[in-house]
Amino acid sequence: MPTLKSFFRLATCALGAALLGGCAMSQQLSQVAVDHNRMVAKSANELALLNIVRASRRYPLHFTAVTEVNGNARIALDARLGVALDPGFNPETAATGAAISTSPNFSASVLATDKFQRGIQAPIPTELVAYYLDEGWRDELIMALMIERVEAYRSPQDTEPEFTIVNASDGRGDFAKLICTYGLRSMPTSSSVPLARFNDLIDGARMADSGTSSADRRKEITSLLDLLAKDGVRLTGDTLVIEGSTNAVRLVKRQNTKCAGVEAPARLADRTLRVRFRSTLGLIYFLGEYARASEEYGAEAVYQLPACNDPCDLETALTRPIISLRKGRGESLVETSFRGTRYFIGADEDAPDPASGKAKARGLQVIALVQQLVNLQKSSDTLPTSLNLTGIN
Repeated sequence: MPTLKSFFRLATCALGAALLGGCAMSQQLSQVAVDHNRMVAKSANELALLNIVRASRRYPLHFTAVTEVNGNARIALDARLGVALDPGFNPETAATGAAISTSPNFSASVLATDKFQRGIQAPIPTELVAYYLDEGWRDELIMALMIERVEAYRSPQDTEPEFTIVNASDGRGDFAKLICTYGLRSMPTSSSVPLARFNDLIDGARMADSGTSSADRRKEITSLLDLLAKDGVRLTGDTLVIEGSTNAVRLVKRQNTKCAGVEAPARLADRTLRVRFRSTLGLIYFLGEYARASEEYGAEAVYQLPACNDPCDLETALTRPIISLRKGRGESLVETSFRGTRYFIGADEDAPDPASGKAKARGLQVIALVQQLVNLQKSSDTLPTSLNLTGIN
């Protein structure tokens, strides 16, 4: 018969079983969180690529977002204890097991609000372009994706450009030469704007002529005095001035070309160059145009990005495509399907080029940038009604 000692052993086994089950449960819960993250990442990558493919086929673009991932995890912990009831030797045995099943709920929003559409159609802010440059993104990639055109003026005072260089995918155009011979640089700028003349506020004659009551004028003076206490506001003489700073970008000619044998367009000499940036929507359509031209006319029909750093110490012209879309079968980094055809960015893009040691293409960087620019237009308080989808893992 089981003795008291046996029951203590059973209790010890039960505790051990619970602890082992807890370890297994912790590992499985961690895996559930990782799996959810991977599902969201795969969805975001495919949505970005899908819109580029749509643009390449001149189809309308559509945007959705997975705004929330919830789910109930059901945990089944099984602990079994066995005791021999025969007299004599009593082998106590314990077995444990844990199983988790999840039912994740995904909230997917269709991004079609007025605010979102206006945001993706507005030019990318200069401050955002400067941010990417300051964060170390390659300037030739930022130029290729974000610049819509470069306007050339005879002098800084001119208001109408003498000519314009459009950033089209054409491999023989001036923009292809410009991207090899000019760089995009970020620089801080400051400005000041006069708000009001302080003497006008305390001039009794002016106050009487304008019909402003003394009570209203006192409020105006009090408000301006409050402004003086704030950063960026100062009194210069009798004028109240507000000051601020921001980041600007400008094109700077490189000391050495980044593409062997390529010279800067001669007509850019001694011209003031001003950059106009695309919208996020325009960027996606440009990528679609680039992919379509490359597919229809070959890689030589579109311009390539320099493959070396600045200054370029390579004697040969090494270049990479902005994005390279493939169709059919093959190992992929990102893939999608459109009208029955599989499109993908090849896994070999991660492989280093033998000559430069750099990755062969920038497809994943392009996908990441598109995602970030679209995400900047999302706002949780303006998202439309979500569609709740439930899956079983």
